[in-house]
Amino acid sequence: MARTELLAAFAAPFRGAPDCDIVTPVSAQESLKVLETATPAVVRGAVPGPDASWLPFGVLKSNRTVAIAVNPTSVAPLKLQGRSLVRAATVEMSMVDALRMLHDQSRRHYAYMSSLPLTEVPELKEAMPLQRVAYMAGNGTQEANLWINPNISGMFSSAHYDGHDNLLVQLRGSKLVLLLPPEAHEEIGYTFRDERAYSFDIETATFHGHTSRGLAPTENQAALHVFSHGADNHLLEESLETLDGMETRLKALAPRARLCYLQPGETLYIPALWTHAVASSSYSARSPETAEDDTHGLNVAVNFWFYRGTQSFERQLFKAPQAGWPYAQYCRAEAMVHNNRPEEAAHAYAAAASLYGSPSGRWFDQTLYHDAVLNLGLMLSRLGLPLEAEHHYKQAQHARPSHWASYSHLGRALNARGELSESAENFQMALSLHPQDAPSYLGLGVVRASQRRQGEAAYAFERAVGVSPSDATGYDNLGVYFESIHRLPEAAAAFDAAVTLRPSWEKVARSRRRVRKLAKVRLKSWNVTP
Repeated sequence: MARTELLAAFAAPFRGAPDCDIVTPVSAQESLKVLETATPAVVRGAVPGPDASWLPFGVLKSNRTVAIAVNPTSVAPLKLQGRSLVRAATVEMSMVDALRMLHDQSRRHYAYMSSLPLTEVPELKEAMPLQRVAYMAGNGTQEANLWINPNISGMFSSAHYDGHDNLLVQLRGSKLVLLLPPEAHEEIGYTFRDERAYSFDIETATFHGHTSRGLAPTENQAALHVFSHGADNHLLEESLETLDGMETRLKALAPRARLCYLQPGETLYIPALWTHAVASSSYSARSPETAEDDTHGLNVAVNFWFYRGTQSFERQLFKAPQAGWPYAQYCRAEAMVHNNRPEEAAHAYAAAASLYGSPSGRWFDQTLYHDAVLNLGLMLSRLGLPLEAEHHYKQAQHARPSHWASYSHLGRALNARGELSESAENFQMALSLHPQDAPSYLGLGVVRASQRRQGEAAYAFERAVGVSPSDATGYDNLGVYFESIHRLPEAAAAFDAAVTLRPSWEKVARSRRRVRKLAKVRLKSWNVTP
């Protein structure tokens, strides 16, 4: 499907939008300058071009289990390995079976491999030459994902924005991406939506997860009818807006829009907070080099969500009035945290909390207020303001009394002030709500050790390493505790485990050497020969 056909998929007011800039950096360092502009651009040369047959087809044929979104298209159930799928859900199956479903043109279902984390398919990540793109994303990479969708009259992603910067790498097929800047946010029309995400267990033919995705309503999906042929009609129904009203709004937004056409080997930089909608086409060309290409007829892409600098947030949040957009402030705070700027993060979390916490405001939501005020407390603690941090942890508890995190953080803060009984109560409450939280067990163990309640301390430390056996911190705490009560062999064993898990942790290595030396002295004293 060529650019002209993809363009026809968008509503008429957007078809005359200007194209994104296309840049070809000559070095990895020059690639970073693209990010500094905080403006969308197509980057060429970051990965091999369309003639390079470097997608590792052998890996895609593996039996590794992956998750794929499947949506039956008729009233009749869809049979999956003898089980009946009756509603849209995420289903786990082998990569081979997933590709088979993606190729199936029977129209009995839609299938989409959506945001498969590359960490789950490490051999695929290692086989793809993504080094330049990974360098651009830097250490602030939050997620790297694989996306595969079939060619069923094109595939469409409705208008939305992300709270991270995004590098979208096209591997097979092409995409046309409509973009609108953050200053158009109010006109675009974002509201809270509850998203329900179901999973289907083929073995038991049961559905799971009949709850909203995540912990709160989402606010990054726009009720904007950007496609011309019904791909997002449901958004028009949800918005209760007339067709004439929607057309007027699209025409008003059109002068701010731009279009980015993405072909194999090209990378699109989408700054955080930019609204984007995507139309995708399939890959159809074959060559002798790709005769065994299992992605024939599919659209394949990889994306990196990342924080690198704060240019996107600085440019957009100060360019337009954002007082009514709390999630933008929250995302800005997250970026500040990742860039080690806690004071600015605290201000941004406070701005988000003030909007989420206003009962008469448009964005009032107790869950989102809880998240903002809890993180504000964490930043205040980092800034050396413990009493202010405690105050905000308590506000978080009041907003969401059934969530464990605020109790755990308040327990830690109270312990630092020597309020041992109240600290223990908060840790115990956190564990009653989340029995697998290792940091709360560690905190409770420290408190019980300070109270000289040795049996309870030992139990808490051992539970911490039991629920999180790959965390070196738990073994370090256990070793410190055993050493404090002169149980040196157990202390040495705990430090051994910590060093095994984190060989470069010099502090623990020193503790291990000290305890081993003491244990030998003690052993000799126990075996004195008269």
